[in-house]
Amino acid sequence: MGDLFQLQISTSEATDDVPYTQRTDAARQLSQRSPKLAYFAGLLAHICLEQGRKLVVFVEFPMVLWNVLAFVEAIGIPYLVISSKHSQQECERAIERFNDPEDNNKILLSNFKCSGASANLHKVCADMIILEVPHANSVLLQAIGRLHRIKQKEEVGVWLVTTDETFDQVVQWRACQKYLPQLKALIDVSAGITMASGPERPDALPTDRLALERFLGQRTSRHHDYWGD
Repeated sequence: MGDLFQLQISTSEATDDVPYTQRTDAARQLSQRSPKLAYFAGLLAHICLEQGRKLVVFVEFPMVLWNVLAFVEAIGIPYLVISSKHSQQECERAIERFNDPEDNNKILLSNFKCSGASANLHKVCADMIILEVPHANSVLLQAIGRLHRIKQKEEVGVWLVTTDETFDQVVQWRACQKYLPQLKALIDVSAGITMASGPERPDALPTDRLALERFLGQRTSRHHDYWGD
């Protein structure tokens, strides 16, 4: 251990690896190596510490989830986590605790496969951070739909954190290419339809907005009383 410490402090490019003595130093060390974690830290400070609001965080891969857990643990913000190792009962219990306004856990960490398509997280939360670009836009919209739901009382804020000149951009491009046929199937662009089908109504929704709301698991927006098929 002593030899490793000497190596770390004597090499010009390894001064960041000096063993830390405080939790904040551990968080700083992790964020120095990741622009996403550095930006994530600012969002945590604004949403959880300054405003006292709850937050949902989605990632794609287990290793990224492990790094984010280490970062949040170092900062010291109370959190809950749902991953593939948890049973159905444990997942339901975590969601129940997160939806409890009296529970002090401010963050729910999970991945798209475990909580991105079935959990109702909108009861006391309206903020979401997505730290990895999913490989399909339908997955992204389903994840956003955990908060953007009927009976959501607040404006939903979603941050999709990406890094330029990285593989994030490749994933985004591929996801958009896969999404185009799906969007065309929902919106009959060639027919020039711009309003929702059905009886003529002055408050009919634009077709593109209606299609996105259906993607989000809704039949209509909470701002309108029009119900589609």
